[in-house]
Amino acid sequence: MSKRAELLPAMPLHRFTVKDYLRMGETGILDEDDRVELIDGQIIAMSPIGFRHAKMVNRLTRILVRLAGDEAEVSPQNPVELDRYGMPQPDLALISAECTAHARPKDTHLVIEVSDSTLNFDLKVKAQHYARTGIREYWVVDVDNEVLWIHRSPRRNGTYASVVALEANETVICESLPAVRITRADLGWK
Repeated sequence: MSKRAELLPAMPLHRFTVKDYLRMGETGILDEDDRVELIDGQIIAMSPIGFRHAKMVNRLTRILVRLAGDEAEVSPQNPVELDRYGMPQPDLALISAECTAHARPKDTHLVIEVSDSTLNFDLKVKAQHYARTGIREYWVVDVDNEVLWIHRSPRRNGTYASVVALEANETVICESLPAVRITRADLGWK
């Protein structure tokens, strides 16, 4: 820690609400091209999207649109309003087709984050926020290690009761949309 930091008193951080965050966009403080999201009241810069990340999002979008059919909408890189202090922009979400505003946890069947440079953040910080706010199913696609992490049964303490990795010959089925079935081969993995 720097000497300057040692001299500063511990001050509480201001937590932005979703209303504050949206107002920043309306007034031009945040531009639609700014790659940021609201996590637990903090405006967090999002990493640039690399080729492998973009390719996986495109692949999953194509697969999910086909599998979800009319049962749900595939929402790529759009916000989900989790609570008063959270509005992340997951790579993909499967939301209720009847949703008429930003999706909320009750409207959301599945949230997917495609992860390369943000794996720890996605598995820890985002998983806690998603669980605490009731996102019933959360998948993290680790493109570097070719692992699909499946989180289910959220708890209010910010954990999921079940966290497993998709094994080689298994198929993962979205619990609330059984037509959505993914294998490692679907992801382009062996």
